[in-house]
Amino acid sequence: VSVFAVALSLSVDPRLLWTLVATGSAFVGLRLWMMQRIGGTTGDTAGALIELTETVTLTAASLSMTYR
Repeated sequence: VSVFAVALSLSVDPRLLWTLVATGSAFVGLRLWMMQRIGGTTGDTAGALIELTETVTLTAASLSMTYR
């Protein structure tokens, strides 16, 4: 799935690659932080991770489309 997403984003607009990088980095970073902080995952941390990752994705997408 991730290879398809990268190929699709590069074919549509190379700036979208930064959105994928930001999303992946946010997801991995937040998950590692949550695992270290409470020693595991719960439904609450999963929900928070989804919301925070979505926020980063939308922010990165809007910024990548703003700057040329």
